[in-house]
Amino acid sequence: MTAAGHNAAGAIARAAANLCAEAGAAGVTVRGVAAAAGVAPSAVIYHFANREGLLAAAHAAMTEAIAEWMADARAASADGRGNGLSAEALAAATAIAFLRDHRAALVALQELNRAALRGDLALGDREADWSRVVRFWSAVTGTGDGAGETGPIWSVILEGAISIAALEVDPIVRDALIVDLVARAGDRIARRPLRTAPAVAPARTPPARPDHPPGRQRIIEAVIALIGEAGVGNLTHRNIAARAGVAVGTVSNAYGDRQAMIVDAFDDLRWRGIDAVILGPAPPRHYLSEIVFTPSGDLRTELALIHAVGAALVRNPDLGGAGPGGLADSVRHLREGMAERWLAMRGIHGVDAIDAALWVAVTAAIVERAICLPPAGRRHWADRAADDHLAALFGPPPPSDGVEE
Repeated sequence: MTAAGHNAAGAIARAAANLCAEAGAAGVTVRGVAAAAGVAPSAVIYHFANREGLLAAAHAAMTEAIAEWMADARAASADGRGNGLSAEALAAATAIAFLRDHRAALVALQELNRAALRGDLALGDREADWSRVVRFWSAVTGTGDGAGETGPIWSVILEGAISIAALEVDPIVRDALIVDLVARAGDRIARRPLRTAPAVAPARTPPARPDHPPGRQRIIEAVIALIGEAGVGNLTHRNIAARAGVAVGTVSNAYGDRQAMIVDAFDDLRWRGIDAVILGPAPPRHYLSEIVFTPSGDLRTELALIHAVGAALVRNPDLGGAGPGGLADSVRHLREGMAERWLAMRGIHGVDAIDAALWVAVTAAIVERAICLPPAGRRHWADRAADDHLAALFGPPPPSDGVEE
């Protein structure tokens, strides 16, 4: 390929990456990328063949940009340690800067990982990508080259902290959450006295599944189906009415705005995908695999849709709403309530909201890594990793009663 060809291909890949970050995989089209790159659609087809090729190019471009960012951040963290700054302070500052610079790309990369999980897209060696991430966070935290005991643990904590903080609408709250998570993780790993005494309280009781009238439940099912097909952007009263088999006026009477219907759909998905597992017969030691994966190792539909709602919240913060009852509030309750129940079922009590958020951060990162593995090994790896991190943060769980295996 000529130098001009390389330049054109690079410009197209960067345009695809920008569109993917801004609008998600669904927003990447040949015509849209061509317009953004300032080339003819035929040039896009020439270099990347089809939309799948464009998405793979977008993934590579975002991964390369993050790798370059990490190289600069790694050098800065080394300088910081030379100036006497603590590893935890450097880690929190680096995570905040990463979220500031790559928040949209992070969500897009997670979406592309799920597309690869379904077999819709080939993304190359993602395990190698994760190994590079482990080495980076190990260097930032001064825990070695990633092969030691705490390097991988810190990598999971920080990647997960970035992931769940991305869902916060207010940037000040996002930054403060990361600072608190890093500080609490450091205290937990080092077995230091906690800087904030956790509130000793029983785990929250999971609510019963919402009992909606049949017509309203049909609308909720339609909302869930439409989110699964094309994301939150596909939700119009007309589309929902057609899918639910009701009049448009019925949808308007049931829900005054789109946020309210998304909240109800999200809560229904939460119950199916998470509360039903915790309330069901699954042993606590296998909660993560049961919540996330089918028996064959595929991603459960409920979790894929919950992720789609979270991605929409990152791209459109107005969906989150303000105060109790909004989508952002539902996400927080999902995060904290699920984690408190989970930890209590493993014999860990007296945790507070930061501990709960820390555990969700850990499990979020474990899931992202597990889906990069071959299907047969995903469930076992996820449960084993959850056990390892549970012990690192909260101490060894109580002996098994023999029921879990």
